[in-house]
Formats: sequence, structure tokens, C-alpha cells
Amino acid sequence: MGKLADAIRGVHLPTQKHAQLLRLDVEYVEMESQLASFQQQNSALEDRNRKLQEKNKTLEDRVSGLQAQFEARTASKEKNVVHDELDEVEQTFLSYLASMKRSENRTTRKVADAILDVHPETEMTELKARVYLKRLEKRELVQFYPSGYSYSSTPEHWDLTDRGAECVVVHKLEHGKSSHSPAADALEAAEIEMMKFIGSKKSAPAEDIGKGLNMTSVAVEHFLGRMLKAHFLIQHPGVGGLVAAHYSLADKGNAYLVENKIVPIAAAQPNNPRGHHCDHCGSNQLRRTGSRPDAHFAAVGIKQAMYSCIACGKESAFTNDES
Repeated sequence: MGKLADAIRGVHLPTQKHAQLLRLDVEYVEMESQLASFQQQNSALEDRNRKLQEKNKTLEDRVSGLQAQFEARTASKEKNVVHDELDEVEQTFLSYLASMKRSENRTTRKVADAILDVHPETEMTELKARVYLKRLEKRELVQFYPSGYSYSSTPEHWDLTDRGAECVVVHKLEHGKSSHSPAADALEAAEIEMMKFIGSKKSAPAEDIGKGLNMTSVAVEHFLGRMLKAHFLIQHPGVGGLVAAHYSLADKGNAYLVENKIVPIAAAQPNNPRGHHCDHCGSNQLRRTGSRPDAHFAAVGIKQAMYSCIACGKESAFTNDES
């Protein structure tokens, strides 16, 4: 029985009315029970909804982070796509045009001659330069202005577009500071020693390089191929099988050794009045560096004269010399 039944207990009512009130009381109790059940279910749903919202917030944050990463990578890729597609010579073209004043002659021939001075290994000609410039023009990095473009006396010339100027600034190509400058190229110790050896000899065949550096022919050919491809060396073809191909330093190779202070700017002068020869390479370009006690006759005051070889950099000692 519910509250209504308790309220009418002891009250004299007609039988029919009493029965109706009792039925209403039962319905009221059932409704209260259903309401409690609904409230319990609603509380459970609210708790579940709260957990789903928290999970959804975490997913939204993760999606936002991924979206930001994607946009950043896309922007970076779009920013660098032009630069990534350019080879070193094309970068040099942009750098050269950026460094020139508008009053200077920038015809195809003038540009070709300038590139040839910087990269003689390219054997740049006016025809080759036109091909390179047309590639850059297709990428909207340079533009060709025909003769008389602005004034009747204006010669034909090339100039950077806004996009080309932006590429030069963003990737620091102005004044030749490209990402492929000598200091930026990673060379192995063996390659540096090979350049030093070739530089000391002015030019050398592969066989002499191998003997001088105690390297196998396979290793010599491997490193020579790499440095030729990177334009550190120049190959001079052999003659009819009688004279082997020789290798010399390109401008880029010389710049690498000097800018990285691998070789001294001032050449060491030989000081070898007795005409000794290096124990290692046979050169007589020796420079006296000091003395040391002779290993066998030190007890009687005999010393060895120490010499440094300018050609190979190694040290030799001679007993029959003035102390």
C-alpha cells in the first residue's frame, strides 16, 4: 500500500469510492517505481555520455595535432620543392643572376662565360647555357627579355622572377652561398687525403695515387668517381694507351682545401741543401724541422736530422748530416 491508502485508512467511505482510491494508490506506487528506474537509467546514460565526451575531446585534439603536422609538412614541401629539383649548376645560374646589377650585360653568352669561369668542368657553352636557362624559365624562376623590351637600345637579357628571387633568398643562394658549397659537402678522410696528394702533385694518374696513399685500385677508382661526380676533380684523358688519364683539382676542390684550412695558404719552402730524398715518396722537396738522437749512436753524441716532406707531408730522418 502507498501513501494514499495510509491516508484513507479508518475513514468511512462508500465501498466504490474506497476501491477507486485504492486502485489510484497502486498506480501511483507503480509510477514512483518507474520514475526511480528512469532516473537511475538517466544517471547511467549521463555518466556514459560524459565518458564519451572526454574520449571525443581526446580524439579531436589528436586529429587537430595531426592536421597541423600535415599542413606544416605540406607547406615545407611546397617551400622546398623548387630548390630540391635544382642541381648545382642551376643554383649557380640563379646565384649569378642575383649578384648582377641590372645595368650589367646578362645575355646568354655573358651568363655562359661566367658559369664557365666558376665551373670549368661543365664546359659551359652558349647553347648549354640556353638549355639551363630555359629549364629555369619553365619553372618560372627566370625570365627572358628580348632586345628592345623596355627601350630600343636595351639588349636581350635574363633576369630573376619574383619566384626565383624568393628561391635565392630562402635557400641562401645569393653570392654563391648554395647548399652545395664546398664546406657543406661531406667528404671522407680518404677523399681529403686524395685531394691533398693530387694538389701536391698538380696532377696525378690513378696508379700514382694508389701507390702514394697505399690504396687498392678499386678504392682509388671508387673515390675518384665520387669526387669527379661532385666536381672536386677534373679528369684529363690519356693518350692512346701510352699516357694514363691524369686527375687534377677543380676550382671547387681547391676551394674546399683552402676554406676548410686543410692546406696552408703559404707554401712551405724546401730546405734540403744535401739533396736528401723522402723515405716515403722519394721527393727531394724536404724542409728541415729539427734533430733527434740517433737510435744506435746516441751515446757518442750522434744525432739524426729530421725533415718534413712538402710533397707527402711525412717525416724522414738522416744520420749522415750536420747536427
